[in-house]
Amino acid sequence: MVMKSNIINIEKTVDSRLIAEETGDRHSEVMRKISTMIGYISENAKLRSQDYFIKSNYKAKGNNKTYPCYLLTKMGCEMYAHKLTGMKGTLFTAFYVKKFHEMDEELRLQNQDSYMIEDPVKRAEKWLEEHKRMDKLEKTNKKLQDKADAYDATLGDTSVMPIGELAKYIEQKLNANGYVAHIGRNNFFKYLRKHGYLIKSGAEYNLPTSSAMRLKLFKVVQIPIKKGGWIDTFKSVTRATAKSKTYFLNKAEEIVEMK
Repeated sequence: MVMKSNIINIEKTVDSRLIAEETGDRHSEVMRKISTMIGYISENAKLRSQDYFIKSNYKAKGNNKTYPCYLLTKMGCEMYAHKLTGMKGTLFTAFYVKKFHEMDEELRLQNQDSYMIEDPVKRAEKWLEEHKRMDKLEKTNKKLQDKADAYDATLGDTSVMPIGELAKYIEQKLNANGYVAHIGRNNFFKYLRKHGYLIKSGAEYNLPTSSAMRLKLFKVVQIPIKKGGWIDTFKSVTRATAKSKTYFLNKAEEIVEMK
């Protein structure tokens, strides 16, 4: 026996197993009739069988194997009912009309605010659902606000600069003193890794080493990563402190020789 509550879904379709149960036919016979009707529909280019019968599957409780079934829309139920005669056809028509009415009512209640629902039990259920949704929204908003605050803090931190900017600063200082040099961002990163200022590999690649942090040459900041126009997560990146300007300017000759 199939549990009816498990096979009526929110897309307003009825499972072919439930049809077998209501009509007293074997499910294999219901499937055969539907397959025959799909074959007829497929002969007409103006019709789509998916408007009536949707292929699906289910797992049997006994052996957990997957078996095919169909989900019938309201039009599919009407078409199937036309294949039935006498009392069986009448009872099945009454069944699916009632079932789709119940689903319409369920969807209506889902879109209705709790205070508008007359039934006290359903009103309480909807009230709980609304508050759970509000709590979830508040937590999401709090998380987004925390990220936004962190982003603002990153933008407002003028005490640090990107590694590439530090490389340009050293290069400009050298050029101003008559020393023609081009350091470049990539060469500077290479130098910092080689001399133990940045981590060479792994998940913390290009983040400061503990010795560089003790010297207060760098600071790790969180940069927002956007996805679909929204801040999705944050990435840890290395920024140079004001102290690093003097420190690495004194090592300019060594840095230039990295080229």
